[in-house]
Amino acid sequence: MQRNKLLILGGGALNVFSIKEANENGFETYVADKNPSSPGFEFAFRSLIVDIIDPKTVYESVKDIGITGIVSMAEAGIATKAWLDDKLGLKNGLSITAANNATSKASMRALWQQIPEYSVPFFVVDMESAATDAVKKLNSFPLIVKPDKSFGGSRGVSKIRSVDEIKTAFEFASSSSFNKKVVIEQCAEGEEYSCEVLVYNSDTSVLAIGRKIKSPYPYRVDYSVQYPAPLDEDQQALVKDMCHKAIHLLGIENGVGHVEFAYTSEGPKLFEIGARCGGGHTPVIAKNVSGVNEFIEYCRISSGMAPVKFYPSQQKGAEYRFLVFPEGEVKNIVVEKALHDQKQIDDIVLSIKAGDIVKPVRTTSDRAGCVVTHGDTLKDAIDIANQACSQVKVEYTDGNISSALLF
Repeated sequence: MQRNKLLILGGGALNVFSIKEANENGFETYVADKNPSSPGFEFAFRSLIVDIIDPKTVYESVKDIGITGIVSMAEAGIATKAWLDDKLGLKNGLSITAANNATSKASMRALWQQIPEYSVPFFVVDMESAATDAVKKLNSFPLIVKPDKSFGGSRGVSKIRSVDEIKTAFEFASSSSFNKKVVIEQCAEGEEYSCEVLVYNSDTSVLAIGRKIKSPYPYRVDYSVQYPAPLDEDQQALVKDMCHKAIHLLGIENGVGHVEFAYTSEGPKLFEIGARCGGGHTPVIAKNVSGVNEFIEYCRISSGMAPVKFYPSQQKGAEYRFLVFPEGEVKNIVVEKALHDQKQIDDIVLSIKAGDIVKPVRTTSDRAGCVVTHGDTLKDAIDIANQACSQVKVEYTDGNISSALLF
């Protein structure tokens, strides 16, 4: 039987799990990444060394293959996916309009003014003086300052509590914004969450909702995402309504959505939506939690097929624990061998090595790796993650030794 030829945009270490799953589920995988040493290449049917932010170059690499579906593993590939879906005439593709909306925080906010119950006041600026004026007009702290267009990963995002902080926050956001536009919005205060949503023929299915543990002020990096979130049935119903309306307004009719939001005293308030699965291992976690293989259903939908399983059948526990260590120069890293035999640990990834400098965590790339765990309950998953963190240690050149920090 002929296999569906799937183009996967992005072959980083955190995507290996998903690439292997695609292979195991009958897809012939073509993995594109500009890094010639991309870890995902080892598991691809064919490797394509090409920059995924350049759609025309990617097209030249795949035009004669007969690609039947395209999935993007990160924000960087969303615009390219939409362009290629259109160029190749793929069924269930992501429209260029939807991709533009889903990669612009300013566009999202403008569209979500139609659902004010789920949105917040905002301004879009491109100069520091305009940023100061916007802060004064909003006249309410704290505020969130973030780039309009970036590659995600909390790049350029910070929280401010006074006018005195706007200069630093504006420069941080502007430096990460491709178009130099910056969004300044009222901070939706409350517990922070993300959820994974399947989209098929404009219908939506919320698979898994996770509660986020964030880095210290002023930065907004995830230290942990814990599933299932402690929301009651009424709260979950509001989240599902919000996701459906917000995704529809962006124009996403088929595929997936990664939705980030806060649950405030007034209900859920949107941060942003990615037209992709959550980063790294999130699709694996969604499968463990919901019983629905999010990534494979995304592959099926993007290849013009109907999903096999669309709605969740369970709600089990999982944690996406990111590894954070004290600052310093790394001499050696020690991981207890027993961890790799622990069945409730799905993966352990380290992104630092001897000679690296551990920096303060300001963006997701400053984290040192991750541990992915699952269990019948959230407590089970957290206990396993804590155990794993205690058995992953960094030896520093100054003689100090530290295990991964707990949160």
